[in-house]
Order: sequence, then C-alpha cells, then structure tokens
Amino acid sequence: MIPDVETLLNLQGRTGVSLLLLLWLYLDPFSLFKDSSRGNRFERAAAERYNVEHRQILLPYVPRWVILAAVSIGAVFLSEFTSLTLLAAFFGLAFSVAVAITVLTLTTYLLLGR
Repeated sequence: MIPDVETLLNLQGRTGVSLLLLLWLYLDPFSLFKDSSRGNRFERAAAERYNVEHRQILLPYVPRWVILAAVSIGAVFLSEFTSLTLLAAFFGLAFSVAVAITVLTLTTYLLLGR
C-alpha cells in the first residue's frame, strides 16, 4: 500500500516503505504532488493550492536528472567508441528521456510559481 502524499513528505512517513518505492520517489519529480484533475471543484482547488505551495519539491530533481543525462551521453560516446551501437542507442534514448524530464520539471516549477 502506498502511503498518502503528505505522509511521504517527512522522513518518518517514508520508514517502512519498499526500496522500489523509495527509488521511485527519488526519480519521479511529480510523485509528491496531488492530482488536481480529480474530485469536485473544491478538492481540485485544494490540490492545486497544495501543489503551488510545495513547488520547491521539484528543485532537487533537476540536478539528479542532469547528472543522469550527463552519464547517459558519456555512455553514448563510450559505446560508440567501442562499436556497441545497440547500447549507444539505448543510452541515447536514456539521455533524451533525462533531458525531457529536466525540462518538464523546470517548466512545471516556473508555471506553478506564476
């Protein structure tokens, strides 16, 4: 069972959760936000207010994904140097995903702040 988003915000709320969920929380920038597209008008407004108030949660994810992008592009060059084109294609895809998530995270941070 996945705990509530607000429970996962503090360290005590994350005790006892699986390692896979912790990895998911570490990599998914939007896992600690509430879904503002569900519920009645008041629930959606409350979720949106919560997301705006907690937008600073997104900032630590940017360096994580930038590092993943840098490692991926480095692995592309290393794979091409060793003529492992399938592996280079995989790391190229990983680089593209990392850049896309970084841009999406920064864009969401900026849009929540306006």
